[in-house]
Amino acid sequence: MQADSAQRLDRVVSQAVAPHADLAGYSRSQLQRWIEAGQVDVDGKRRDKPGWLVQPGSIVRILVPEPQVTEITPSGRELQILFQDDHLMVINKPAAVSMHPGAGRTADTVVHAVVGHLSPKERERGIRPGIVHRLDMDTTGIVVIAKTVQAHAALSRQFAGKTTSREYLALVYTTPRGKSEISRADAGTITTQLGRDPKRRLQMAVLATGGKHAVTHWKVMERFSYGALVAVTLETGRTHQIRVHMNHIGAPVLGDAVYGDTSGLPAPLKAAAGRLGRQALHARMLAFDHPVSGERLRFEHAPPSDFLQMAQSLREFKS
Repeated sequence: MQADSAQRLDRVVSQAVAPHADLAGYSRSQLQRWIEAGQVDVDGKRRDKPGWLVQPGSIVRILVPEPQVTEITPSGRELQILFQDDHLMVINKPAAVSMHPGAGRTADTVVHAVVGHLSPKERERGIRPGIVHRLDMDTTGIVVIAKTVQAHAALSRQFAGKTTSREYLALVYTTPRGKSEISRADAGTITTQLGRDPKRRLQMAVLATGGKHAVTHWKVMERFSYGALVAVTLETGRTHQIRVHMNHIGAPVLGDAVYGDTSGLPAPLKAAAGRLGRQALHARMLAFDHPVSGERLRFEHAPPSDFLQMAQSLREFKS
């Protein structure tokens, strides 16, 4: 390919692969790793710096690496499949299950379970489930998994282009006389920059500078003495976005052991949160265009019983 104007090498590479359906699903960080691994030449010379400035008229050659195939052993975990065809699968993810292998989790993830639910013909075709978007291990709800590289690329573009629709339900902590934003209004929008917490690198945080633009809309569905049921819709999909944003406005998600302080809960509600044992967050609705037919698909699913039991405990408690 030929660069039309002076620009960063990683941007040139990203623009070059975008029209190719079998490559468009790669993220910019993945493309940067190609460059750093010496997979890109500029005017016949290897360039391994993503920020290398490509001059007009330069010829850029990309050596696409062979995909690394990791053997995934099918698991016997049952999945609640809401929809599937030759291109994708939509499931209602349970709690305590990671989306994919990593960070010490090498088996019994959503990916392993999806492989276990592929037909013999699909396994013969060598289908590898592709994670398009993620839910935290202890968040429940609807996710879509691609069955082909082409479906993965098309769905990834929809999430990046914000043409999907996502709604979550969360149980959040408030106090009877709280002054937080959620106590003063029935709906609102949170707009911040999100990035790694400079003091706790394994956590995310709202940052004054840097980070990534993040937008969350929330609406109170039901109020309790020490909490609220909130519907949350996302414009962006940052790591831990809902959990960090709700804590940012003084209404942390109940049961979240990482973000927010809910020590002010009365003892019966602390016990109920302990029985829940996870953040009270559920991906209730997901809508997107089918990557092949273009048909708009919409899926909804109610929260699991432990979420509903926590809501009932909040509902019945009288301060």
